[in-house]
Amino acid sequence: MNRTATETNEHAQLTDVKQDLATLKTDVADLIAGLARNSKDGAVDGMHAAGEKLSEVAGNTKETAKKAHTQLSHSVSERPVTYLALAFGAGAIAAKLMSR
Repeated sequence: MNRTATETNEHAQLTDVKQDLATLKTDVADLIAGLARNSKDGAVDGMHAAGEKLSEVAGNTKETAKKAHTQLSHSVSERPVTYLALAFGAGAIAAKLMSR
């Protein structure tokens, strides 16, 4: 009889270990799925933040370019001969460099 009690106890322990392993397997699968979801969400959030920053920088650059264009147009209209001479000189230098 003693042997049967030992076998029953071992069988119960084996069943407990199997249940623990099944629970552990489920917990690990849930953990991996959660990490994957969080990583994806983090990547998406990072992409959105980068897109917003890029839009902001593009808007600032466009604004700066418009201001520079306005200032240059104003300067050219005040002194057209000076800027015509500068453009001619720059063209002459570029032509000289390219002809070499």
